[in-house]
Amino acid sequence: MKSPVFLYHALAAACILLLTTACSNSENIGTWDATKPDGGLYQLEAQPATNIEFDRATLTGTIKIPNHLKVVEYGFYCGTEADNTHKACTEKVDGMSQEPFSCQVTSLNANTTYYYCVYAVTDYVDKDLHRYSDKRTLSGEMHTFTTPGVPTFIRILEPTVVDYDGATLRGSITSTPLEDVVSYGFGYGTSESYMKTIEVGTTPITNEYSYTLTNLRSNTKYSYYAYVKLKRNDITKTYNGSTLAFTTTSQPKFTRDSYKCTKTDSGLEADLAAEFNLYGHSVKEAGFLISKTRSMTLQTQGNDIQIVRGNVKENTCTGHAEFESSRYVRPYLILDNDKEIYGDGQYLYDGYDMSISY
Repeated sequence: MKSPVFLYHALAAACILLLTTACSNSENIGTWDATKPDGGLYQLEAQPATNIEFDRATLTGTIKIPNHLKVVEYGFYCGTEADNTHKACTEKVDGMSQEPFSCQVTSLNANTTYYYCVYAVTDYVDKDLHRYSDKRTLSGEMHTFTTPGVPTFIRILEPTVVDYDGATLRGSITSTPLEDVVSYGFGYGTSESYMKTIEVGTTPITNEYSYTLTNLRSNTKYSYYAYVKLKRNDITKTYNGSTLAFTTTSQPKFTRDSYKCTKTDSGLEADLAAEFNLYGHSVKEAGFLISKTRSMTLQTQGNDIQIVRGNVKENTCTGHAEFESSRYVRPYLILDNDKEIYGDGQYLYDGYDMSISY
């Protein structure tokens, strides 16, 4: 008769053989490894993150589980802490293939380290054999990636033209496809703490763009920057370039008028002279307007306006005019940029002989 000890050892050996055979016949359970969580039967593996940008990255993983279980939900945990509290790219399914899966995580912060791992929620495949649900949440090994800094999406360029009342600003869109652009433009103002924004456009044709500011104050410092608004994965955000500054030039102006008016048989005549400072501009035309009103311009309509085109020498314009009775006279300049500059109007009458400095 066999002893009880012999029977015990024989029974134990038979059980071990049965378990080993069962495990080896399950193609995706694998071999029990006591050094791994759950004996290595559950394999949730994440690959190194790819396509890492300042605000996004692509995660890829695989899931292998025993045959009697199925996946009902899977995805990634991804966050700035090494814990399983933030789910990203969650998918709910009823079973899944063992092919690698991937997703893009967005709305990340630049210059930040993120922790991530694969997770899966499993349940029994055959409810008839297993009367009770056995949902479990499994997670794989934690990995990390670090986002880079924000690239320079917009670059400010030096203005091409700076005048006494305007400037042409230039910007350049970089590091992004033009189809991502929602709008683009400039901000400008006399103080960096308060700037007015100008939208230049919404569908750029080329990377560089420009805009001409008008009605600026002369001899004044303005700060300015370029901006671009991008839509990336349904997220819209505005990016500003660095801030630069320019100073408008001094406005050309008249500095002195000299008029001498005398009586003639037919009315009055006057010798006209005006001095001016161009501050770097040149003159296309200079002269004098004579009218019954003081504030006339070259665009003023009326038959009573007499235009006397003068002779320009250095920074002085001279001319001569004849008119029936007392009139206002006003000097004018047409600059190289076609802008018009006017002096003050003076009232001429018989015996007028005066020089006035501005």
